[in-house]
Amino acid sequence: MVLIEEDFRVSRSMAYNTCAALTVMLWDWSLCLADEFDFIWRRPHNSIIKWLYVFFKYAGLMAQGFNILFLRRMETYKPIANVTCQRWIIYQGVTVEVLLLLVDGLLILRVYAIWSCNRKILIVLVILVLLEACSMGFSVSLIAPDPAMSDLCLLIKTPMAAVLFGSVALVTQSMIIFLTVRRHLVRDGGVAFIGISAMFVGGLCYTLLGSEYADNMFCWIVCVLSICGCRIILNMDHFAAGTLPSHRTSDAVWLTSDIIVDEDEDPGI
Repeated sequence: MVLIEEDFRVSRSMAYNTCAALTVMLWDWSLCLADEFDFIWRRPHNSIIKWLYVFFKYAGLMAQGFNILFLRRMETYKPIANVTCQRWIIYQGVTVEVLLLLVDGLLILRVYAIWSCNRKILIVLVILVLLEACSMGFSVSLIAPDPAMSDLCLLIKTPMAAVLFGSVALVTQSMIIFLTVRRHLVRDGGVAFIGISAMFVGGLCYTLLGSEYADNMFCWIVCVLSICGCRIILNMDHFAAGTLPSHRTSDAVWLTSDIIVDEDEDPGI
């Protein structure tokens, strides 16, 4: 009976958090509608930046919608098959990792540009991102085969394997923000660092404390990554439009326009 009551409280908490995260994403979407029309939809159909933005925005919203549908299934309080729980874990891991890799990719390209295309920096950051992806895959491979979950697919205890992924992700974000600050360009990169790092620190705390509410982190990580990805793209478009208005829809100047760099500094580390 205690376990059933605990499952009820956790599933309720997940429902509230998911709805709150979806509300935040819709609110941000409404704020960005004008910029989305000006900077995104006017781009040609073969623009990578355009489709990257679309993925961040609408794949994030779809992920939250799917999360809500799964929560509705949980609220029937009927046991969920173990294979379904395994697929749910894999889905969460893949969703978070794809969004995180894309956000990291945007930030790394910006760092690469402001450091005068320094290949050493690019190689270090790419290695960190690859380690991040490998740590996520390793964590999911340890958790998915035999997940410690209740009959409602709720984590009974967050596996310590999640600490590995969270730690590598924090190191990657810290390196990106350090290199960004060194070149005096913080702005959206700093906001992304704070938001993403806060999510992973929260996840690590849930894991280390053995909290059963760790499932709440998924909806907020998706929310933060989706918003950060969209905002980074729009902010870089604002930068480009501020100095090169005739290239408003061009991908060519997107990463290198209006970037503040101390010209007296050596581009090397």
